[in-house]
Amino acid sequence: MEYSERSCDLIGKRDMKRHIALLTAGVLLFLVLFAVFFEAFETEHECSGEDCPVCAFLIQCENMIRTAGSCVPAAVCLYLAVMLAGTAVLLHFYEVPAVTLVTSKVRLND
Repeated sequence: MEYSERSCDLIGKRDMKRHIALLTAGVLLFLVLFAVFFEAFETEHECSGEDCPVCAFLIQCENMIRTAGSCVPAAVCLYLAVMLAGTAVLLHFYEVPAVTLVTSKVRLND
């Protein structure tokens, strides 16, 4: 069974996009979990003063958690809008075949 070079190239690009999306989601999940655990373990650290690097990193972790949490509703709304638009386009071009007695090959006897 031979595949053309073009079909393999299209399949490869689709798989590559899927792998990149999974990798991005995995990295984002890792960063959010790291920020949560870092914040949980370092909330009671011994602060060295105004220029404490741990406090600065804690503030960055809190901002990242807040930002990641606020993007979920926007992503869900975007997903629903795309799915609704796709469904509308498909329904617009979808033709329902007319079912008549002739297309059903019904014989009418007198």
